[in-house]
Amino acid sequence: CAAVERADRMYKRHKGWDGSIKADDVLPSEICKRNMWFCMIDEEFGLTNRDAVGIDKIFWECDYPHSSCIWPHTQKIVDDLFVNVPEDEFRKIAYENADKLFKWETPDPVDDLDTLIDYDAKARGFSMPIQS
Repeated sequence: CAAVERADRMYKRHKGWDGSIKADDVLPSEICKRNMWFCMIDEEFGLTNRDAVGIDKIFWECDYPHSSCIWPHTQKIVDDLFVNVPEDEFRKIAYENADKLFKWETPDPVDDLDTLIDYDAKARGFSMPIQS
């Protein structure tokens, strides 16, 4: 947020003498809003400032296995991190934004292993469910 704010300020400050900047050029913040998305793992600052970035531009990620991942306590950390975030905003950050950008379709949650195995088999192109 601060970097984009500074980019706008420098753009406005220097556009008068910089011949490469045209009068109809857009601010760096507008370019950012149109073309950039941001990932977070467990950054409270990002959630606190989510409106400045834009709810539709934030993805939650879990880089497993990776040195910065929050496994094996992922669910607890996510529950604590998003405790004060409205449900609709949580869904956007958790998966809906990625679904929209990448044109994915997140499956409905499943409660049993057989259904999950069947879904995985279909996703991999198998015509018959794999038996567990």
